[in-house]
Parts: sequence; structure tokens; C-alpha cells
Amino acid sequence: MFKILIAEDDIELCRLFSHVLSKNGYSVKGVSNGQEALDELDKDYFDLIISDITESTAIAARSAISSGKQPRAI
Repeated sequence: MFKILIAEDDIELCRLFSHVLSKNGYSVKGVSNGQEALDELDKDYFDLIISDITESTAIAARSAISSGKQPRAI
């Protein structure tokens, strides 16, 4: 199953993303800040990270360092 991590401090927006993605068959984990996202990345692998721009840079860098892979931003 395709796993998605949503790092979003707007709780209602995070719930909306999670609801829509879950309804479409994705496994979704929502967190409210960058530190929680990094903690989740230490515990598990995610195929996609959805985040606002301020947090995405730190998350992508941490993910690349941990996995040895080059992250892609869209």
C-alpha cells in the first residue's frame, strides 16, 4: 500500500487531506509539525510527504540523509 505522511499544522486541512486520501485507498499518517514528521520518518518509510514549504525543506533533507536517496520536490 502507498504510504503518505502529511505534516500540516492546520488541523482541519490535515484532516481533510487524510480523509480524501484514505477514501482513495492510501495509508495516511498525519502530524502537526516538522519534529513529529522527522520522528515518524525515523520509525517508518513513506512513499510521499505532503507538507507546507517551511517544513518540507527540513523533512526532505532529513529523509535524503537517512535513506541515502535524493529527494524529489514537486
